[in-house]
Amino acid sequence: MRQVVYACLAVMLYALGNVITEQRLKPFTQFGIMAYCYVPMVFMTIGALAFLKAQGKAISFPTGDALYAAGLISIVFFVADTFFFSAYTNNADAFTVSSIVLMFPAAASLMKYFWTGSVPNRY
Repeated sequence: MRQVVYACLAVMLYALGNVITEQRLKPFTQFGIMAYCYVPMVFMTIGALAFLKAQGKAISFPTGDALYAAGLISIVFFVADTFFFSAYTNNADAFTVSSIVLMFPAAASLMKYFWTGSVPNRY
C-alpha cells in the first residue's frame, strides 16, 4: 500500500510542477528552469543525507556496475527534463503536456517488451 501512496504523491507533485512551470516559468529557457530546479535538489539531498547520518542510519551508494547504471539513468533524466521543459518554453500548456505524459505507461510497457521480451504485468 505504501508504494501506491508514494506514486500518488509523486503524481500530485508533478501536476503541481506542471502548473507552476506553465504559469510562472514558461518565459524562461529550459536550461534556466532546469538549473533552478536541480540546484535546490542538490542542497535538499545533502540535507537529507546529513539527517540520515545524524540518525545513525546506513547510507548505501551505488558501486561497480550499479554506478554506471545510475550514471546512465541520470543522463536519461537530464535529457528527458530538457525535452519536458522545452515543451513549455515552446508554448505548450499544462493540459497538453500532462495529457502526453499519460502515454508513459504504454511507452514503458513497449520498452520493457523490447528489452526483456516479457509482457507487462497487470500493474
